[in-house]
Amino acid sequence: MSNLETAGDVVEVVKTRTFDAPLSLVWRVWTEVEHRNQWWGRPGFTTLCEHDLRPGGKMSIHMQGPDTTVLISGTVEEVIANERLVTAGVLEIDGVAAFNTRLDVAFAEHDGMTNVTVRHTYWNFAGDRNDMIDGASVGWTLQLDRLEAYLRAKCNPT
Repeated sequence: MSNLETAGDVVEVVKTRTFDAPLSLVWRVWTEVEHRNQWWGRPGFTTLCEHDLRPGGKMSIHMQGPDTTVLISGTVEEVIANERLVTAGVLEIDGVAAFNTRLDVAFAEHDGMTNVTVRHTYWNFAGDRNDMIDGASVGWTLQLDRLEAYLRAKCNPT
């Protein structure tokens, strides 16, 4: 399930995905940097995540692609273990601020499977807002695909 909404200069992408993995594993893979570094970001990018998972804690995600560098830096707003994680900050592309961002992720277990709902809000665009809107939904689909593949490998190692 996905949704893309715009209101004035605010864009919100909402994606929901059900993973065939227990909630405790999905939470760990999302919140522990040694896991997150393995699946976060677009294909072809190397990712280094750092965060202090408590309200007010600092967070950063540095993604290095073949031709570009992306840095998201900000703070953790809310953490409810195995239930919700909210962060907010600024995304920079090649050292230039592109937009502000707030990521609200909800986790829920049902019959041994885990539902993840991502609500990602973007505003204060420095460049072409339309490029961001076009890439946001596709980007989150790719992101959740990578998470699904990583979880599958963790649940069914060969």
